[in-house]
Amino acid sequence: MTIIAIAFSTRGYANGTSEADREIKPQWIVVPDEVADKAWTITNWYLWEAKLRDRYPGIPLAFAVQNGMGIECVPKTADVIFVGGTFEWKWTTMPMWCQNFPRVHVARVNSWQRLWYCQELGAESCDGTGWFKGVEERHDLHLFLAIQAGMVHGLDGLDLGGLSYQSRSASLVPLAIANIGKVYPVP
Repeated sequence: MTIIAIAFSTRGYANGTSEADREIKPQWIVVPDEVADKAWTITNWYLWEAKLRDRYPGIPLAFAVQNGMGIECVPKTADVIFVGGTFEWKWTTMPMWCQNFPRVHVARVNSWQRLWYCQELGAESCDGTGWFKGVEERHDLHLFLAIQAGMVHGLDGLDLGGLSYQSRSASLVPLAIANIGKVYPVP
């Protein structure tokens, strides 16, 4: 789905984005950012945007929002919002991003409750390496994906860790969970 969760270096980023040259195109590419660094992330957008748009025409670019950013900080040309930042900042500001932008990806979503929270707020996608630690024991993830794929029915009103599930269109069916340089799409 996307190329994410790669430790940043210019060479590493160039190698990672080369995946976009393959037959299966990513849904978007995140422009290099620096976690919790507003100024550097904004600077990077303007350093990389033209290069990436020239190299990968038609592939949307994601702007990573970081600590201290508001809606006014998002470049007008950003196609997707990638919610990064520190843990507390991300979860405090996420409703604002989902309410103001049609395409939102949330980084580092590693729990059942946060996965459902992303769903409730309307996030398009999320990632989290925690889902691949003891994957055979992650029944909560398997249940979430089965619900999203329409394979489990009759859960209206079910209490899911403080969040209530209500049937809705499968807004996270194209969800992919990423693991350091690899993406595992949901069938």
